[in-house]
Amino acid sequence: MTPPDLSRLFSPRSIAVLGASASLDKLGGQVFARLAASFSGDLIPINPGESEIAGRASVPSVEALPHPVDLLIALAPGERLVEAIERCPEGRVDFLLAIPSGFGEVPHEGPDLQLRLAAAARRAGLRVVGPNCVGLLNGTIGLNASIIPLMPPGGAAGLGVATQSGGFGMALAMYAADSGMAVSGFCDVGNTVDVSLADCLAHLAGDAATGVIGLYVESVRDLPSFTRTLSAAIQAKPVV
Repeated sequence: MTPPDLSRLFSPRSIAVLGASASLDKLGGQVFARLAASFSGDLIPINPGESEIAGRASVPSVEALPHPVDLLIALAPGERLVEAIERCPEGRVDFLLAIPSGFGEVPHEGPDLQLRLAAAARRAGLRVVGPNCVGLLNGTIGLNASIIPLMPPGGAAGLGVATQSGGFGMALAMYAADSGMAVSGFCDVGNTVDVSLADCLAHLAGDAATGVIGLYVESVRDLPSFTRTLSAAIQAKPVV
């Protein structure tokens, strides 16, 4: 099976942020402020209660986006996130980066909520990273699409990371920022409702800015696919 093309996930031309806020006391305000300061593409806040955030006109919902976007970063909590994707028109979003927790990792309602999210994403024709993840970084273009406060430096032959642990990923990214270690790309796949560790591994293997790949693996659902991807990746560059 050919791995999905994740180029517009790691290098989006347009980003919308569901749960963006003008308040820097809120996570939605912190994440959006970092994007507003560094992302050179089209950046759209989604918040029905605010008309403008960080100098960008806000829209009330995903349906109200003025045009399709490569990446939708979701900071709205579980039920609100699922309802937003259930209303998302087909073709409006290519990738969803679902940061909130409260899905398959928690008992009772969580697994059902995750199934609803996966079904809604399939209907809308979008790919999902997460949920329950810290997000994504691209050091080459300075993209911080995450809840990590420090951005590691970019640079050629950097470290590309795919992780199933948000805590480990955040610690590694902050260590890299403190020590000056170049990070070409980083993705926490969280609960892996869709985009997998193997998908990110295949992308990093073909990324010219990545010199070494680091993986943090907790479990592998499709071992044959992962093994094939790993075997191909180590022909291109070291994998730790």
